[in-house]
Amino acid sequence: MTDDTYDLGARVMAHLRTLEASGTPGLAAQVADMFLRDTRARLSVMREAIAACDVETLRRVAHTLQGSAAMVGAASVAARCTEMSRSAGAGSFDRCETLVTELDAALAAIERAVASAD
Repeated sequence: MTDDTYDLGARVMAHLRTLEASGTPGLAAQVADMFLRDTRARLSVMREAIAACDVETLRRVAHTLQGSAAMVGAASVAARCTEMSRSAGAGSFDRCETLVTELDAALAAIERAVASAD
C-alpha cells in the first residue's frame, strides 16, 4: 500500500465536498455511497474475470470503474484501472490480481473517509 492510498479517501471526500458546495446538500455522501457500492460489485466481477482469464470482461469492467473513479476524484484508482486493462490485454493476470488487491485497499481508504465524514 502506498502513501497515496492513505490520502485517497480524504482527497475523494474533498473533491465531492467541492461539488456539493455548488449543488445539493448531502450530495457528497450520496455519490460516495453509490461509488462504494458499485465498486464493491465491480471488484467482485474483476476477481471472477481474472480467475476465468476473461480479458474482455476484465477490460470492460476496468474501463467502467476508471470512469467512475475519475468522476469522484479518485485519480489513483482510475490509473490502476487503466493499468488493469493493459495488463489484461497482455494476458498478465498475476499483475491483475495485484491490482485488484491495491484497488481493495483504495476502496477501504475511501470507506474510512466516508465513515469519518458522517
